[in-house]
Amino acid sequence: MKRLAGEIALTDCLTGGRLEIGVGRGAFAYEFKRFGVPVEDSRARFDESLAVLEALLGREQVSWDGGDYYTFDTLTTMPRGRCNARARRSGSPRWRRRRSITPRSRAITS
Repeated sequence: MKRLAGEIALTDCLTGGRLEIGVGRGAFAYEFKRFGVPVEDSRARFDESLAVLEALLGREQVSWDGGDYYTFDTLTTMPRGRCNARARRSGSPRWRRRRSITPRSRAITS
């Protein structure tokens, strides 16, 4: 997750803050089976993964010890400096698509 956060921060820097991030949990049982992840755990795993990613992108130093899937000592996301400080202040747009059986509950949030 640290590497992904660093790559996102670098890309956002190189594009002058124009990066938009899209994330999704996955939709099909075979996707989870290939990685050995029970579908029943996918929502909680996705939610914690997204919280970790947002913390790594939003703060200079992050440690994580309260979740079920991630535990790590203090990390610093790179790149740092003027470019990343600007990105941390303004925040890159982040999109999450939610899908359920009823069309009414489909939504895109940012």
